[in-house]
Amino acid sequence: MIQLLPRRDTNIEIIIPVNTTSALPTAGVSWAWGNWLQIIAAASLTYPFLLCGVEVLAGMIATGGTSNVNDIYEGQIGIGDAASEVPIASFGDSFSLSNPSPNTATIYLANSKTHLLEPIIIPASTRIAVRLTQSLASNLYGFGIHIIGYNWSTFSPPVYPQIARDKYNRFIKGTMTDYPQILPSAAPVTVTSGTPAWAYGSWAEMIASASDDTLIMGINYGNPSTFSSRGFQAYIGIGAAGSEVTMAKIGAPAKTIFPSAIGDQWLPRPLYVKAGERVAISIASGFASLTWGIQLKAYELK
Repeated sequence: MIQLLPRRDTNIEIIIPVNTTSALPTAGVSWAWGNWLQIIAAASLTYPFLLCGVEVLAGMIATGGTSNVNDIYEGQIGIGDAASEVPIASFGDSFSLSNPSPNTATIYLANSKTHLLEPIIIPASTRIAVRLTQSLASNLYGFGIHIIGYNWSTFSPPVYPQIARDKYNRFIKGTMTDYPQILPSAAPVTVTSGTPAWAYGSWAEMIASASDDTLIMGINYGNPSTFSSRGFQAYIGIGAAGSEVTMAKIGAPAKTIFPSAIGDQWLPRPLYVKAGERVAISIASGFASLTWGIQLKAYELK
């Protein structure tokens, strides 16, 4: 797991599919596996990929008059040619939803999260796919999927000894004197996607000047400007306004018919920000000029 220690360079995360619509697999029912869905073709994976996690939006449907709908899902990432996929990683979660009488409207519930994995090296020119199963006998789930990781051929060493030795050791041992924080606190920043679709918008400031050495762990996001099944991918940059340098990437998948992406996502490796540095975010989405409220998950190294 030393591979997941903090980093500080421009070897940013790779999100697949890259700057396009999320992979949209259909889950099987009653614990039968759905079909494998290709995430990336072998010819398109031109580098060895270090798989570190799966970003998932899971949506659930409850029709009016339906009480206590409970479902468990499981997913697998596989590699290999179509019809010859070999599973290499699993992830899963559960949902519970109730929409009892006298309600008559159908409820669509969705939320996002990151399933972090022990890093797995996938050779270049390898096809990657995903499949899903669920406990319910009817398909009430919907999924949007990204995988996140790094180009293994340029994988970054941890930042040690850039962080002061005492801070680094306290972080590794879990004996930090500060607590994890949401930045900015109680005030999400409205971030707007670029024009046209999948163009990155203007940088939005998240931290004007870091009060101490800080680790960026991930993002919280919500309050989208549209509820029509939109997601985004985001760059995290460091530097003065107009001179931001992209240092990390994170995604928020979406699924048709379900609400736009809301939830939280985690970076596989924390991004190290030095005291006094400015941090900003830029996002791209499948539609132009959409907005989300975004905050950083952070850990000040005190």
